Amino acid sequence: MDGHYLGKRIFVQDVPVTLVGVAPATFSKPDISLAQAHAELAILDHWIVLEQTKTSANPFTRDVVLDLEPAGAGLTSPMREQYARPLAVLMAVVALLLLIACTNVASLLLARGAAREHEMAVRVSLGASRFRLARRVLTESVLLSAAGALPGIVLAYFGTGMLSSPAWCPRCAKWAGQG
Repeated sequence: MDGHYLGKRIFVQDVPVTLVGVAPATFSKPDISLAQAHAELAILDHWIVLEQTKTSANPFTRDVVLDLEPAGAGLTSPMREQYARPLAVLMAVVALLLLIACTNVASLLLARGAAREHEMAVRVSLGASRFRLARRVLTESVLLSAAGALPGIVLAYFGTGMLSSPAWCPRCAKWAGQG
């Protein structure tokens, strides 16, 4: 690769990064053992921590440890075992929160419908058909749902982008060549 690509900004998964170097074709070593890879990573980890402690006032910089997991470990990875239970608990809490929110909205809609009983009786006495009344209530419910869903979708879209951005992690931004 030519040297004129160094320093250029590219996008990796919608995140801008600066090219600071290019690995040689021999960088990937398919015949290397896991122990050899761990040994090389330990050297890199030590070097990265030394470099970061020179420029960082954060006392926790020395506590960061890089770890290597073989891609073939898949479902039996210790990392998966470590995070599976907390993530399942988090997912259950989020599901419970969603259930509470849905129950609350349903209760509000039922209360609103009960309060509009007199209005519906007047409309029926003026000649409105049941189909027309049902269509009106359904239209209002769909508009209310859309008014709630649209901000949620926008927040989820931009929130996901912000959470996956290196800007939330200054060390990650430095490693990505943005810091």
